[in-house]
Amino acid sequence: MVITDTESRLGYGRTRVTLEPHGEIDAGSVDQLDELVRSALCGGAHEIDVDLRDVTFMDTTALRVLQQAREVLTSSGGYLCLRNPQPQVRQLLRLTALCPGPVPDIDLTIDGV
Repeated sequence: MVITDTESRLGYGRTRVTLEPHGEIDAGSVDQLDELVRSALCGGAHEIDVDLRDVTFMDTTALRVLQQAREVLTSSGGYLCLRNPQPQVRQLLRLTALCPGPVPDIDLTIDGV
């Protein structure tokens, strides 16, 4: 798995970090995602966007990292946005109730729709 990350200043001292993982996120590769999420949180990010467009597989280890990020962000008024999940990843998110439907702190979106 490869992850690219970018940081944006949103004004009023708020920061958004965008993560773009590629490939499979599983027990063998989740440490890289965990490290980047923790770095973003420790760096004061208020919003984390995860573009899942190029993720071909994700298991529960990745879900754990995303759930922990969601909890930290929502406790400080921030949010986690999961974008462009492939059908199998979208199904996993819905089945595990990480994103059962529209909720204010997780925005499961598809760009351009």
